[in-house]
Amino acid sequence: MQEILNYQVFQISAYRYFIGLGIIILSIIIKIIFDKIISKGLKKWANKTKFIYDDILIEALIPPLKVMIVIAGIYFAATYVLLGKVKLIPPVVGKIMTAIILTIILWSIYRLTEIVTEIMKNIFDKSDKILSKQFIPIVRTSLRAIVLIIGGIMIIQNLGVNVSSLIAAGGIGGIAIALAAQDSLANIFGTFVMFSDKPFKIEDYIEFKNVSGVVESIGLRSTRIRTFDKSLISVPNKVIASEMIQNWSARPKRRIKLNIGLTYNSTPAKIKELIENIKDYIKNNDDFDHNGFVVSFTEFKDSSLSIFINCFAATTNYNEHLRILENFNIALMKMVEDLELEFAFPTQSIYLEKGETEKLKEK
Repeated sequence: MQEILNYQVFQISAYRYFIGLGIIILSIIIKIIFDKIISKGLKKWANKTKFIYDDILIEALIPPLKVMIVIAGIYFAATYVLLGKVKLIPPVVGKIMTAIILTIILWSIYRLTEIVTEIMKNIFDKSDKILSKQFIPIVRTSLRAIVLIIGGIMIIQNLGVNVSSLIAAGGIGGIAIALAAQDSLANIFGTFVMFSDKPFKIEDYIEFKNVSGVVESIGLRSTRIRTFDKSLISVPNKVIASEMIQNWSARPKRRIKLNIGLTYNSTPAKIKELIENIKDYIKNNDDFDHNGFVVSFTEFKDSSLSIFINCFAATTNYNEHLRILENFNIALMKMVEDLELEFAFPTQSIYLEKGETEKLKEK
């Protein structure tokens, strides 16, 4: 038995290999214990605390930690087996081991970006949940891309690759790619401009150039707008960011503007009474904003006496606005009917002199 243990392979005694294997097995056992007992205990503890971010922290770090335990076991096993035999280790092995450790750290940071996005989500939710729902996925994707790019450069540099030379070598190709991707970059920049300025949000009714409709989604490249004929338009964000946008949904109320035409046989007293009835209807109806409305007899038209109405429905919802307008129109018809007035319509009266009348009779 002693001879077997002292038997050397690559100038290393066999017992070192056995101990190294034992260290690896021990690390696997520790990993299983951590997975089955410790991690579950940490999750239960996090669920009981009022601090919401500890749950995300533990959930993010547990998978990398499990892998790190096994990698640490392999590292200590290799260190023990090769103790005093540094010359037998090729330099690339150390670089690979460092790259593996950096990869696990990178993986951990990648998962920890979820805490940043969750903090931003909670901040945005307090002011605009719809905007938060659309903006947070973009932030999450951007943060993870930055982590991967920076971490990838560090790992490549650790492996002995000259990153500066690599970047310089790809300079011409980078210029070509940048030129080809300038529209995409402009769209991404337009996206962040929109989120910072907040000209509109999901479900808003907007209008610009020849486009009008309800905003369905805001993506990293384009915004989708559903028109009234139910077609879907995808507009590049760089176009929206450079245009004057009219956001109809941003109005605190919706305007109702009407001109009522009455026949010329209407008496001044009844017109005055109708105007007062319309004002009372608006004042006593919660569907209307009670400030700044106007009801006035304004004009003698060719075939009617015109009453001008300018008021505001106390809603920004289009369907609700139509309901209020419909009820208002029906109420106006009833008011006119109750006062025995009549709505005017375009007519012409022809007056003939006496001689002309006799001529028409002869014919």
